[in-house]
Amino acid sequence: MKSFAILPALAAVAAAGAVLMMDGAEAGTSGVSCEIRATKSNAGVDLEAVVTSAKATTGTYKLMVSHSGVGGASDIEQAGDFTLEAGETAVVGEASVGGADVVRAKLSVSTAAGSANCRL
Repeated sequence: MKSFAILPALAAVAAAGAVLMMDGAEAGTSGVSCEIRATKSNAGVDLEAVVTSAKATTGTYKLMVSHSGVGGASDIEQAGDFTLEAGETAVVGEASVGGADVVRAKLSVSTAAGSANCRL
């Protein structure tokens, strides 16, 4: 997984309310795509796991987040089902990490037609 380090210049952009994305979007062969959105907050970093589908579909997702900082390290895992209409985009999972120096995240999406993976 790639590391997402919050550097002073990047943190200044984030403080303005910008959404930060790094290697976060991928389109799968199934017409389903995923994206991980990271937004700097006062408490740390807020992550959103986002799925988009060109056609109506159902599927499953798994979001894995690892972070480390001065206060220690932890891992977060979320998984579940989703249903999307054609052309719909939905946030399927969310996580917040406080005081993290390094954040890594992976989102895996599976449908009957195929899969997509994205990383932050």
